[in-house]
Amino acid sequence: MILRAARFLAGWVLLGALGVHLAFVVVQNVGGIPVWVGELTRFLPFYWLLLLLCAALLGSLLLRPVFRLLALCNLALFAFGTLDFHWNFAQQAAAAGTPVRVLTYNMKALDVWKTKGGYEGIEREMQQYAPDIIALQDAQWWLTRDTEWTNTPIQIAQPISGLPYVVAFGEFVLASRYPLRDCRVGNLGLSALPGPYQQCSAAQYLQCTVRLGLQNLQVVTAHLARPRNALMAARHNFPEGLQSWRMHVAERLAQSDALQADLSRFAGPLILMGDMNTLEQSPVFANLQRAGLRDAFSEAGQGWGYTHGHALSRGVDLYRIDHILVSPELAVHKAEAGRISESEHNPVIADLIIRP
Repeated sequence: MILRAARFLAGWVLLGALGVHLAFVVVQNVGGIPVWVGELTRFLPFYWLLLLLCAALLGSLLLRPVFRLLALCNLALFAFGTLDFHWNFAQQAAAAGTPVRVLTYNMKALDVWKTKGGYEGIEREMQQYAPDIIALQDAQWWLTRDTEWTNTPIQIAQPISGLPYVVAFGEFVLASRYPLRDCRVGNLGLSALPGPYQQCSAAQYLQCTVRLGLQNLQVVTAHLARPRNALMAARHNFPEGLQSWRMHVAERLAQSDALQADLSRFAGPLILMGDMNTLEQSPVFANLQRAGLRDAFSEAGQGWGYTHGHALSRGVDLYRIDHILVSPELAVHKAEAGRISESEHNPVIADLIIRP
């Protein structure tokens, strides 16, 4: 009797695990479902569903072999498909070209003073990756004070992580081993924030030209709208919070569309780096791909490459929302998500080759 009841329960757990996983896949990939619904499911803490799928696999040991196989396949598809695992091996640079290593990192500068290492600790950790170009987001008030309101990038005399050429604007910093020139600020539209905070650098981006020998490389760093406030609103006040979430998704879509339109005007090799607050499977990301850009980690990274979540979800990284995207003139040799202990985010590093 006890064994029969356990098998009955195991069957229902397996059925529930299959149903929930299928629902996620349908909501995120089938047309006709509002975009904001699929986007909301992408930011749920996936480890709860992973626990359900593991429980279903364990319970399936009491069932027939076909159900064990079904539970195992469901778990594998979730872990390696839904959670976007990458199996790439480092690509060899068969053709001649100019190598360049880039790093992007949301440093959360306003919180750095609370950490043990401070700004110097972040610089040391970034320098360990030996990048040629660094793009920072959420770096406000570290190197600049009032440039956010002037739309004027400024050159900083202070080197960063051993890189001598530094330009800053608002929350953005670009540092390079090679000269930076023709730096400008682009607009992504108005932020959804009220009152005097509407015009903020979260709705802008910083672009510079990097001179490598005889080649010009366009480097852009951006930071799309943050989902945290809308997610918290949806969690604590569901009806009103859903309206906030719908507005946030619409804002991120509009920002990515504006960024795509601007980037499409550039000729030659281009790198876009930053905290996009979006997963690669998202329609927000698809807007950026319309500019002919490819995600470096998807092309040459291994594993899940998660860059955010450990400060929010029990120390577990859940989301790959920081990206390096490249134009067709660049080959990706290798990409990885690093680890810097001073921020809520992990950096992304890519070894690129500028084709001649």
